[in-house]
Amino acid sequence: MACAVFGAALAVGFTAARPLAPSRLHEEIEQLLSDLLGGDVQIGTLRLSLGWGIRLEGYDVVAWPSDDGPALHAERARAEIRPFSHLTGQRRLRSIALERPRLQVRRGPDGVFAPPPAERLLGREAEAAPPDELLQPLIAVESRLRHALETLVVADRFEILDGRIDFSDAHGTDRPELSLEAIRGSLTHSGFFDETGLQLAARLSDASGVRGSFEWDGRRRRDGSLRIAAAATNLQLGVLAPWLLGTHPDARLAANLSGAVVFDSPTPGHGRLELDLVAAGVESAPDLVTRGPLEAERVTLDGVAAISPGEVRLEDVQFTLDELGLVLDGALERPLVSAAHADLTLAVRDVTVRDLRYLVSWLPAVRRDEAERLLASIESGRLRLLRTAGNASLDRWQAFLAGRTAQLPAHFVVDAHLEDATLRVGEGDRMEDFSGRLWWTDDRVEIRDARALLNGKPLPQLDLSIDGVGHLFASNREARTMRDGAQPLVGLGTLWRATHREPGGSRQLDVRLELDHLEHPMFFWPVAQAEARVQSVEHGVSIAIERGRWAGVPVRGAATWLFEPEERVEAAFTAFPAPNEPLERNTSESWAAGRFEVGPIASDRWSQKRAGGVFRAHGGQVDVRELEIELSPKGRALASGQLDLSQPDAVPVDVAFEIEEGDLAQLGDSVGLPRDLASGTLSAQGSLSTLLRSDVSLSTSLDGTLAIDLRDGWIRQEIPAVAALALASAAVNPFAAREQPRFDRITTQLEIEAGYLRTASLTLDGPDVRAFASGNIAIAREPFDLDVEVVLYLFRPVDFVLEKIPLLNVLLLGPNDNLVAAHFTLSGPWAQPHASLVPHRSLTSGPGTMVFETMPALVRRGLQAIGSLMENEKEPAPEPALPPAGAAAPAES
Repeated sequence: MACAVFGAALAVGFTAARPLAPSRLHEEIEQLLSDLLGGDVQIGTLRLSLGWGIRLEGYDVVAWPSDDGPALHAERARAEIRPFSHLTGQRRLRSIALERPRLQVRRGPDGVFAPPPAERLLGREAEAAPPDELLQPLIAVESRLRHALETLVVADRFEILDGRIDFSDAHGTDRPELSLEAIRGSLTHSGFFDETGLQLAARLSDASGVRGSFEWDGRRRRDGSLRIAAAATNLQLGVLAPWLLGTHPDARLAANLSGAVVFDSPTPGHGRLELDLVAAGVESAPDLVTRGPLEAERVTLDGVAAISPGEVRLEDVQFTLDELGLVLDGALERPLVSAAHADLTLAVRDVTVRDLRYLVSWLPAVRRDEAERLLASIESGRLRLLRTAGNASLDRWQAFLAGRTAQLPAHFVVDAHLEDATLRVGEGDRMEDFSGRLWWTDDRVEIRDARALLNGKPLPQLDLSIDGVGHLFASNREARTMRDGAQPLVGLGTLWRATHREPGGSRQLDVRLELDHLEHPMFFWPVAQAEARVQSVEHGVSIAIERGRWAGVPVRGAATWLFEPEERVEAAFTAFPAPNEPLERNTSESWAAGRFEVGPIASDRWSQKRAGGVFRAHGGQVDVRELEIELSPKGRALASGQLDLSQPDAVPVDVAFEIEEGDLAQLGDSVGLPRDLASGTLSAQGSLSTLLRSDVSLSTSLDGTLAIDLRDGWIRQEIPAVAALALASAAVNPFAAREQPRFDRITTQLEIEAGYLRTASLTLDGPDVRAFASGNIAIAREPFDLDVEVVLYLFRPVDFVLEKIPLLNVLLLGPNDNLVAAHFTLSGPWAQPHASLVPHRSLTSGPGTMVFETMPALVRRGLQAIGSLMENEKEPAPEPALPPAGAAAPAES
């Protein structure tokens, strides 16, 4: 500014100096300078000297005097005049130099700068761009510099030597006084090349000392193009902030700035801005242009902005904040006001969520609390990549990035790769070690290879795509709020493998689900009012969502849940606009509840016509109630139970059930019995608990009680225990008459515990054989050893006749309706058990002994001989304990 003022003033003065008389020249120059500058100018001493040219020297030059002293004071001013310039057409001044000029720039309480040239240069009236235009400072610099280089050239060379400008402000703000000192500058013009250049260097200082330095180089070429280059070295922005941020008096900015800015403008309104800046020790206050607080040891900015009257095009603009690196490309509509459209691509690599919060909160018009809400669910983590692109107005970009609107920019794209993240999915639930890749294109989101731990337990790997995702984010915030309490269902894979150990197991599964509510973190948002169909596929199940509300928004879609070779969910959904009616919030303690119905099953292990029930889930447990199964080919079952899916390698199961009129052969398949070993109609009830494991039989941990009532069937002699009993008595074999001995009824009470199946009373009654048994079988592991006592009631046809004779049937048959009973013990492995007869107990116990005691000895010896034959010449075994008195009698046939 001092160069321009003195150049213009001295040019006029020297041009008007026709006679060279010092006294007259002195007065005329003072008057001309006063008229030009709009203030009084005084020159203490003016000297004229002649040589190769004409030289003027002024000492003690002052301008704009006031009560506080002159605004401008120069110790010495020198000018050199060409003697014959009026003849050659050259500029009359060859050079001008000001030595140690001092300029006082003051801003008064009314906001007006003094002296007047400062108001024209710095005041609001000097602004040449719309007030909201973000490029206003650059536009103003270009306009003023172009004007200065074109109009204020008063000599071939104008110099300032060791100048100083002091700034002070009394306009209602607490701005400290600043100074530009050690100013060295020159304004040169080459007549041959028609090129004008401005070079300037200075130091910034305040009361505490030097606060950095800068250099400036501006050049206007013959074709009217303009080039501006500015460089700073350790420029402390903290002392400049009160002056630069005048509309935000509470703002604070601290940083040491170094680097360079180059602006090339071929014509007014067009230009190319190149930035290469480094700021160290950056701190900003929360109110800094409505941005959030910023703290960083090092911030860099480099890249190119191509400016035209219609747009600003960003080319590889890189912004780094410590370890945070951001790359920006795109085009912004001019003027750069809030309604201007911006087609932007923004990318960051290898940043933490904490750094991302800083970045988002520092965007224009994004308040800190909005940025916190946007990233509130992500507590920590690292982004290997975050790239976003789209087209929207600047205010819409700001609102979207701040989470104030769900309206997407046009052609919106997000590519994000998150690693080692912790996400809050409820007040107490956390997803940890989250990693995955996300693509968001227009209104479609895809998530690939997402893995996470929920409260320390693994979730299935997830591949998910959502069309209409904007509807989800436009839903009511409450509809997207998850409740706590759900645990990872890590036992699902074990459950599936345990029920699919053998070929054909559960492959015909066809389940229809009606979900009242489902609030599990692995689904991100609550699900309600859903209907789905679940069917078996290879290595897992498929799930078709026919209708439902997800985050309060209607959805349809499908998923495949695979359990081998690793647990993985592949899902695709379409979301639709939210209806007007609100969802009723789940107030129960369960995170899932609903009903299910299973269609026909005709596998090798299980057959049914249909099944249905209700379920409820809380924690890691699923409760099933009111389960009713229509068995095939006949009968039904009622059951209730619980499955604990919170353990990765075992599924605890508790079930209470009742079977009515079921088919023994078909139900036997479910526990691994060959279909042709027995038949009958089965009724049963009991309660069982076990641990389902994928590689261990459930019998190893099976516990419970079971009451069985089996009617109207047969048993094949090939059953190892039956065959052993038959072979144990070659002479008297109650099974010899038929290959499949018939029975009218079998009843028993079974206890299962610690790998053993025990009974104190098993009775069999039928036309071919009657029997009683007690003992146990080791069912947990092969060879399934038996330790059983069996009582076979012999002479079933004689018993049948005696039953018809009154009184004699009571005297001879007793309550067991049998004349003679044979006692056996069964021991050894199930596949090849060993049966031993207990002969004396067989022939000398029971009601028939009354007859034996009155028979002749010969007859008794004959019966004993029969017993010897029944023993089959084997050594008599130790006599086992008799079964309990009340339990030995079979039920009435």
